[in-house]
Amino acid sequence: MILTLIYFILILGAIVLVHEFGHFFFAKLFGIHVYEFSIGMGPKLFGWKRKNDVTDYSIRAIPIGGFCALAGEDNEYDDQEKVPKDRRLNAKPVWQRFLVMVFGAGNNFLLAILLLFIIALGWGATTNEAIVSEFSNYITVTESKVADLKKNDKILMIDNIEVNANENSDLEYYLNKVDSKKVTVIVERKGKEAKVTVDSSKLLEKVTTDVPVTPAEKAGLQIGDKIVKINGHKIKSSDDVSIYLQIEAKNKPITFTVERDGETLDIEVTPAKETVDGNVIYRVGIMSKGKTEHGFIPAIKYTFTKLVALIRQMIITFKGLFTGGLSVKQLSGPVGIYNIVGTSAKSGGLVNLLYLTALLSVNVGFLNLLPFPAFDGGRVLFLIIEKIKGTPVKPETENKIHTIGFFLLIALMIYITFNDVIKLIFK
Repeated sequence: MILTLIYFILILGAIVLVHEFGHFFFAKLFGIHVYEFSIGMGPKLFGWKRKNDVTDYSIRAIPIGGFCALAGEDNEYDDQEKVPKDRRLNAKPVWQRFLVMVFGAGNNFLLAILLLFIIALGWGATTNEAIVSEFSNYITVTESKVADLKKNDKILMIDNIEVNANENSDLEYYLNKVDSKKVTVIVERKGKEAKVTVDSSKLLEKVTTDVPVTPAEKAGLQIGDKIVKINGHKIKSSDDVSIYLQIEAKNKPITFTVERDGETLDIEVTPAKETVDGNVIYRVGIMSKGKTEHGFIPAIKYTFTKLVALIRQMIITFKGLFTGGLSVKQLSGPVGIYNIVGTSAKSGGLVNLLYLTALLSVNVGFLNLLPFPAFDGGRVLFLIIEKIKGTPVKPETENKIHTIGFFLLIALMIYITFNDVIKLIFK
């Protein structure tokens, strides 16, 4: 738990630091007075000033968020007497204010590019094609005379060895890899993980298993099929498959349009209803892992292909929220992110944490560019209006709109956090 908290603070701290530094760098470049550059929110823990620098650098108590307070950003609270007019944000040309506002998000995208490149260079660049590589099969208990193993348990691991039904569905195959009479078996039971310690001989003699056919297999999807559409939505990457299955996988059949041996086929798949962590989901049962390549050029290609795919995923998500395909309850706030950080650290170590940081950084960058009050994109929208009109919007009017937007965001965050806590309690 403590380690998860440390990872959580480091990840959010890095994302916020990079974002605020984007604003800070261009503000300093254009001679704008910066009152304070802060990492974290709430009460100030400590601060310092550099020699010949008016900016107060601070660390605050709540390690979520941060800010870069600029002169001329909010006239109502500005110290008009101490800061010369030519050093205020609102006195600078539109193009300079535009760069100051945009490069918070711009820096988040740059951070994501750097992290994705490090991942690809260090661990290999995975292709992102939407090709069915395997079915998400599990070795499932059909009958058990061992007290702690129940019917319908999905066997996930045996003594830290991952059980992959696509690779081999024979329990003896995995037990031969283990040099122990007693083995620890991790199973998925009713959407939750359970740990069972059992004699390896009993596991073979008293437990019967099977590999149920997935809905995708039943419907006729095959390994190697290239998915080009899901319910008419164009698919460009495996990330698209993941997000559209979240949106489209309900209690109705899903039409997969696939390319196979030069032909285009429409295959209708009826998802299987399951309960995971108290939430009802509809499972299709396909996986798209892609091939792993190594080297500088594949790493460059992966970095930008993945970045585009993640941005596209955000666009699809927002469309899903507005069309009703996705519920606000499916969004995660700080509590949900904390939980995801813990899961990522356990399941994949450093590479998963780096990828999660890149993903969150893209999310922060994308959200901040939305033309919504209180976001950087909202301020950019007012700059565009100013450029079209030829005169700026009244500061009082702009500040009121941003304040309303801010309170709406706080209300949304409270709602999302409440849902995250409920999910955590009933997990």
